[in-house]
Amino acid sequence: MMATWSHLLIAEALPVWAFWISYLDVLISSIAWLYLWFLDRHDQQLAPKVGNIGQLVTCVNDQLWEAAFSLDTSYKGPCFETDPGTMVLGWFNLACFALCFFIVIFDTAAVVFRRELDCCSGSYVQRQWEVRSSGAMRLAGIALVLFSSITFVYLICTVVDEMSWKLMKGFVTSLLMYQAFPIVALIASSYSLMQVPQSRFDISSVGFGDIRFRRTWQMIFLQSNASLVEDFGSALTLASLGRTGPLEDLVLEPSVDEVLRICNFVDGESSETGSDGAGAGWRSWALRAKT
Repeated sequence: MMATWSHLLIAEALPVWAFWISYLDVLISSIAWLYLWFLDRHDQQLAPKVGNIGQLVTCVNDQLWEAAFSLDTSYKGPCFETDPGTMVLGWFNLACFALCFFIVIFDTAAVVFRRELDCCSGSYVQRQWEVRSSGAMRLAGIALVLFSSITFVYLICTVVDEMSWKLMKGFVTSLLMYQAFPIVALIASSYSLMQVPQSRFDISSVGFGDIRFRRTWQMIFLQSNASLVEDFGSALTLASLGRTGPLEDLVLEPSVDEVLRICNFVDGESSETGSDGAGAGWRSWALRAKT
């Protein structure tokens, strides 16, 4: 039970949590850049004890991270202050976290409510695969992209009157240079949610739910079901060629022959089902792959 919850909330939800952290990192860096750009260096009311630029930059970033977890729209710190009612960083962070949390809970509930509580069973993988193939997670990925886009458009519009397009070029260049990894993670995580999973075999076939996979705690925390299905498909291909070791390492039960009978290979030319069709499908595809 604990293993299943851990897998759903960590391994399967990893792209969602990666989006939230990356979004917050890019947003805070953007606000810090804009704030420091317009900060008057002769203003002694802010950070009077700061002795150099490095300390000021660090202080501003620290204050913004603190403000991100505060809902006070009039937030002020020793190195950072804005007009009353304009600090909405905490609300943006809360909205993003709420959206990500809803996506994770939806994905988790779709599996748990079907009482698929064994993360090592084929029925658990099957149900989670159905959720990802339904298109709901694609809508979730689109929602995350739209939310982040609206946030940054709002951020730019609030300073566009004071900021020339020449400075905007410097702002964008700075983000691409120093925030490349969070931006890539932001795009990749939302893109991964929008991808409809595919497999080399018919995962909805009767009997797949009876398969039991060997999953260590490391795999439970780090390996998604999509990655497991990909490894399983590769092991099936090797087993059809006589190399049953990878499949035996991956599957606890039933036997290799039974697994090959259950999992029918899917291609564009054949859709046979049943033991003979399954075995022939895997053997013919494996021979094509071998040649």
